[in-house]
Amino acid sequence: MSIDITLINYFAPIILIIFLWSLIFALLQKSKYLTDNSNLNSIIALTLSIITLQATSVSNFITNLIPFFVFAVFVVFILTFLMYGAGIKKLQIENYPTTIWIIIIVFALIILWVGGNVWGNTLIEDDEGGLIKNRLTNTTDFNTNIINTLFNPKVAGAILLIAAIALIIVFIKED
Repeated sequence: MSIDITLINYFAPIILIIFLWSLIFALLQKSKYLTDNSNLNSIIALTLSIITLQATSVSNFITNLIPFFVFAVFVVFILTFLMYGAGIKKLQIENYPTTIWIIIIVFALIILWVGGNVWGNTLIEDDEGGLIKNRLTNTTDFNTNIINTLFNPKVAGAILLIAAIALIIVFIKED
């Protein structure tokens, strides 16, 4: 018998408000961007988190993003504890710029992937301008076939992925 966790969907808005409040409050306290008063920062963070909850697409994005970032933070903690166990006393990440870039790239890929899952084709389907048309590659014109093949979304995505992998290899190789 498996565990049914669909009841957690009723608590998702509360979890989202708490998560957003803590994140925004921590950023406001750390940066001292608006004020030094912690009570005012708390009210601002609560207001922004409730307003964010009203935008369904943004709240869906953040709700789908939370598990990935929790897992990423968990992995970072485990790796940190393993490094302390190996005898490294103080971790100075600023001495390793490649590590910083890898972390940024991984987080950016997570954000892009979750954004693609949440919004998907809705950005294209709601468009009335005819931005994407049916591009056939079985025409008699060779140049049209090449252009339609290269600008196919799947081919363009594969080219972009190969370019991103090449950049990652270049960044890693520089060290």
